[in-house]
Amino acid sequence: MNKNFKKIILVALILLILSGIIILCTIGFKKSTMYAAGTRIETYIPKGYNKQDIYDIAKDSFVNKKFSIEEVEKLNQVVVIKLQNYTQDEFNKFKTSIAEKYNIDVDKLEIYEISQPTIRISTEVMPYVLPVLLLTIFSLIYILFRNIKSENKWNILLKIIGILAIIQGVYFSLILIFRIPFEIYTMPLSLAIYIITLIIYVNYINKNTVTATK
Repeated sequence: MNKNFKKIILVALILLILSGIIILCTIGFKKSTMYAAGTRIETYIPKGYNKQDIYDIAKDSFVNKKFSIEEVEKLNQVVVIKLQNYTQDEFNKFKTSIAEKYNIDVDKLEIYEISQPTIRISTEVMPYVLPVLLLTIFSLIYILFRNIKSENKWNILLKIIGILAIIQGVYFSLILIFRIPFEIYTMPLSLAIYIITLIIYVNYINKNTVTATK
């Protein structure tokens, strides 16, 4: 690949990451309904429920509203709808529809509205910090020992750190720039990308090391 083209790509990626950092520092991530402040509507259905039925009822009751559905226990009796804004009429329609669907007296239906504050993104990120740090340290030690006799061993380590940082930076910058909601899968996907990048680069280094020793 042409060196000038590589430089252009690198500059473009750096500008993309800088744009992401600016957005992060000013308006932050766009949060999904799971992380944004809102209300949890917890409903107890003794006979159990079908998730698709709950989805259809919620969609019909809370028109043009974004919501998420959570299953909180294995008995399939308690369902939680999380959303941000709705009217009393919409809530009453949801309550009545649930009661009719599952043959429950609407006055005896156990349904609760619970206000939930916004969930900080840092609480979702922190559990990943230590595993990623340990994985990176062990990988770098492995690469260092594999290339202990190489004059470029420190350059190799710096290069892989740079590649990992850039790819993660691009991933989160795209999420920030295109206002993709921070979801429950955002961090697991980030970790998967990190591990795949690390594996690919370690294999690349190993092949070059074997070739150099021949």
